[in-house]
Amino acid sequence: MLPRSLMLALTSNAPGTGAGHGPPLDPEYWVGHCEGFQVEADGARLGVVESVGPASPAGLPVVIAVRVRGLRGRTRVISTGDIVEILPRERRLILGSRTTR
Repeated sequence: MLPRSLMLALTSNAPGTGAGHGPPLDPEYWVGHCEGFQVEADGARLGVVESVGPASPAGLPVVIAVRVRGLRGRTRVISTGDIVEILPRERRLILGSRTTR
């Protein structure tokens, strides 16, 4: 028997999820494999995921390092808890608005 979360992802009618629409949306997988994804917050591009930080005892990453746009090319460490949406087909992460403060 498949886990409930996998069944929901495979049978979802949402674009970009489920059978025939690309990879299933498994947030745990994609958070750990999101290097190179565009990061957006408040409708604007923030930067690109440079690396995924160390995993928690449960095996999930707790932070991502984002190369912020701009001349200085600084890196900002963001909690994975601030991710509100993952769009694997578009290689994008959407952060909550409180993240940019």
